[in-house]
Amino acid sequence: MKSRLRNHRRGISAASTTLVLALVTFAAPIPAASAANAAAWSASTTGVIAAYTIVVPTSISKSRLQARAVIATGTPCPTLNVVSQSSSNAVAGHASAASSKRSIAMQMRTPGSTTDAAFSSIRACQANLPSGVASATVGKTSLPANLPAKIGKIAILGDTGCRIKGSAVQDCASTVAWPLAQVSRSIANDKPDVTLFVGDFHYRESSCPSDLSGQCGGSPEPISGLPFKDTSYSWLADTFLPMASLLSAAPILAGRGNHEACDRGGNGYSLLFEIRANAAACAPTTSGDAPKTIDPTWAVDLPITSSRTLRTVVLDSATQPSSGDSELTSWAAVQRPFYRAAQTLSAKKSGRESWLLEHRPLFGIEAVAAGTPSSWESVDQTAAADGLTGNFNLLITGHAHLAEVAQIPGQPAQMIFGNGGTKLDEGEIKLPSQGPLRDSSGQPLSPLYPAYPNATYLWGKLKFGYAIATPLAGAGQWRFSLNDASGRRYETCLAAAKNVRCK
Repeated sequence: MKSRLRNHRRGISAASTTLVLALVTFAAPIPAASAANAAAWSASTTGVIAAYTIVVPTSISKSRLQARAVIATGTPCPTLNVVSQSSSNAVAGHASAASSKRSIAMQMRTPGSTTDAAFSSIRACQANLPSGVASATVGKTSLPANLPAKIGKIAILGDTGCRIKGSAVQDCASTVAWPLAQVSRSIANDKPDVTLFVGDFHYRESSCPSDLSGQCGGSPEPISGLPFKDTSYSWLADTFLPMASLLSAAPILAGRGNHEACDRGGNGYSLLFEIRANAAACAPTTSGDAPKTIDPTWAVDLPITSSRTLRTVVLDSATQPSSGDSELTSWAAVQRPFYRAAQTLSAKKSGRESWLLEHRPLFGIEAVAAGTPSSWESVDQTAAADGLTGNFNLLITGHAHLAEVAQIPGQPAQMIFGNGGTKLDEGEIKLPSQGPLRDSSGQPLSPLYPAYPNATYLWGKLKFGYAIATPLAGAGQWRFSLNDASGRRYETCLAAAKNVRCK
């Protein structure tokens, strides 16, 4: 076991050494007290446990970027140090670079008081990055400092954590069975300008079964009696340790997945990746229940050329009734205002194209066992979005643990990138016999929502990896390179006029 863990750590970048110290080891259980002491020691010797940059709307930060730092409880927020560049005239009349240094105080983000011991060991800090920054550090850690004037490369991934739920267990100590560290390193090697994350960071929802200790022994586990599944140390294990390379390479625009719903991993998401100031959004109520929340829909513009802009609209589809993705419920009406907001934010404008970024697909298909009829998911979201997707060029999601493209007539292409590391779906990816919002006999699921025709195109692959999107010359035209965990391309998909085809 120890030799396998050493091999696993070799697959993780040197930037994550601090996090390894904070976690102590995956080979033995991590009591809350010893883990907190380890994080406190790590933070005191290196300044921070982790530092990264998230993408936010201009209403929060004019630069569209905010620095975050994870620190041990009891230590003060570090300082964000930035170096800006400006042009000044040299003696010969040529422009020369003049830099100016600036220190910015970071503000504390505190988890909800009802999260109890699960998040008592860490805090998070934030500070907006100014525009025109050339470099930035928090403590001794460098972090992405800017978005380029022209975005030329976008990384996309989702559904990344190591699954531990009952008897469904990945081998968290293996970079083959759980390749997130390798995916992260490959994305960093591709040098993207920004990373889009389509949800589901956190998958450590159970204690490791005693007969599978070789795969997940010592993994941080939920605290008994709390109405949610995550802890500060499960977030370090599932996200900050394996994703250190990715987080140091580019700013991350992070959406929320169903594994970040408040009864699952929502407390960590609210503290660490939520764009708004309320770090306690998912904290249990005084009655001990996990709240059902939907974050407001928001958007950010990414410049492609001087006359072309990509607007990414981020919609929260994390919360949903326990009935699942294949049953139409009253939740569709609850979710619908958030799609109306997405429609407003994606209003057509000269030079602007729009992608809808959310977790649950509007037109998605999971792999099924041979001989089993397939069906469209997630029907509540499909119904909620009815008639509200016309401004979008593409629908970018995760949730199904695969890579997939589906084309419904009259709709923007649905692209799914839920193959970032968590256990892949198993079986076959096959076209259902009927279109979305229809039952197995082809009849509409509800008279309230029009049913759709069946897809004219379906492509899918059960393979770990990520996508790199690069803009082509024409408006709305993109090349998506679908890469495996090691960074090798296994498929190319071309997008144009709301259509996608892979070859």
